[in-house]
Amino acid sequence: MIYNQKVTIKNVRFKIVNEAFHSKELVKFLTIFQPVKIISWDGIDDGKRAYFKLWLFGWRNFKVKHEGYKVSKDRLDFIDRGTELPLGIKSWKHTHTVKADGENTIISDMVYF
Repeated sequence: MIYNQKVTIKNVRFKIVNEAFHSKELVKFLTIFQPVKIISWDGIDDGKRAYFKLWLFGWRNFKVKHEGYKVSKDRLDFIDRGTELPLGIKSWKHTHTVKADGENTIISDMVYF
């Protein structure tokens, strides 16, 4: 299955969004109203890992390893690849692309599972 999402953040330059993606605070913000606990989060560079607990009729482990990290002055790309997945999900690949668009920033996500 594939899930695709694109969001434009208006009047926020790429540099600010790029810095946010490197911060655990963004992950906390994005999950604040979700049934998610952040157990550990090392960052988005290659080899860094994230460990979450998801509430799905009980707390379930969800672990990913980051790879494919590339950054330039106007684009950021990285992948979350699942290493421990809940509910019988066999594979998980989440590609992130963040790019400048004038005064705006576009975030594109593709999730394959």
